[in-house]
Amino acid sequence: MSNPLPVGKFQFLSQTEIDHFDLMSISPDGDTGYIIKCDLIYPDHLHPLHSDYPLAPNHLTVNVKMLSPFATQFIDKEWKSSKKLIPNQRNKSKSVTHYRNLQFYLNHGLNRHKNSPIFILPAAPLA
Repeated sequence: MSNPLPVGKFQFLSQTEIDHFDLMSISPDGDTGYIIKCDLIYPDHLHPLHSDYPLAPNHLTVNVKMLSPFATQFIDKEWKSSKKLIPNQRNKSKSVTHYRNLQFYLNHGLNRHKNSPIFILPAAPLA
């Protein structure tokens, strides 16, 4: 199984096109892809259901305040904050994601708020 790959002629949608953009009507196997910047809301009622593997991971800088009491027992003098890709149930501001991922997130209960720039990726099958 293979998916079409971006081939060029990338562009942003105009504000009018963004206002009329219907994400859920786009076919997952179409010949055009989209990268979408939006805010994602993680509803509280999904937290128990998604506690083992939250959707939409993002990069966070882990600091001491974020560590559990158990984890703080193992901090030594050389420990420092670091940026990591972390699955979490926080709301995401200005999240950038592929349209197929966003369709998956929305189908599983996340809410989208405010589209910003949408980038078009014309695609073609791998030869």
